[in-house]
Amino acid sequence: MTARSSAPFSTAPAETASSRHEAHGRRLVVVSNRIAAGPPNVTISGGGLSAPARLSLDVYGNLWVPNAGSSTVAQYSAAQLLVGGNLTPAISFTAESGSLDAPQALAFDTEGNLWVANLSNGTIVEYGPGQLLSGGAATPVATLTVVAGGVSFSALAFDNSGDLWTTSVSSAQLLEFTADQVVAAGTQAPGVTLAVGATPNSVAFNPAPDGLPIVSPSASRIARARGHVHRR
Repeated sequence: MTARSSAPFSTAPAETASSRHEAHGRRLVVVSNRIAAGPPNVTISGGGLSAPARLSLDVYGNLWVPNAGSSTVAQYSAAQLLVGGNLTPAISFTAESGSLDAPQALAFDTEGNLWVANLSNGTIVEYGPGQLLSGGAATPVATLTVVAGGVSFSALAFDNSGDLWTTSVSSAQLLEFTADQVVAAGTQAPGVTLAVGATPNSVAFNPAPDGLPIVSPSASRIARARGHVHRR
C-alpha cells in the first residue's frame, strides 16, 4: 500500500474555524464550531444510518458515511443521492474484531484506500478498494495508533505530501502522521502534535490538495454528469 497524496473531499466545507495552522504551504483549518444555513436539497433516512458522523464523497459521487452508533460504514450511490428518501445503503460494511469503534471520519488516499478514524478505541484503520466494493465484515488492511495513547480521533485529511492529519477530541490536539508512517502503519509517534485549545472535530485544507482517489466505477456516468473529473 502506498499513500501518496490526499483525498480532496473536504469534511468541513463552509464552516467557521476556531484555529488555523500553516502546514506545507497550505492553510489547514481545524473546526470546532459549525454554521449551517438553508434547507437541504436531499434528505436521506433509513436503517443504514445510526449516529452518522463526518461524511466523504468519492470521485464518482458516492457518499460514504461513518456510523458512530452502529460502528459501521455505509455507502450511498450517486444515483441514490439524486432522489433521497428512506434508503438502504448500496454498500455497508462492519469490521471484524472491533476494528470499527464509533467511527467519526473518513478520508481516501490516492490509491483508493479508505481510512477511518475511530473515536472510542483510538485507532485509524485502512480498507482497500476491493473491500469497498462488496461490503460485509472486513478486516482492516492496516491499523494506525499513537504511542502515547489517550486519543479519541475525530477527523482526517491527507495533504499533498501524503501526510495524514487528524484531531483528537479527548486531548484537544491536532496530530500529523507522515507519509512514511502512514505506509508503515502500526504504533507511531506523530510527526506533529499541536494543542488547539478547543474541542476539534473537523480538519480540512484550503485549497483542497491535488489528486483524486480511485474507488468504484459503478457511478462513473452520473459522476461525469456532475462534473467530477478523474485525474491521476
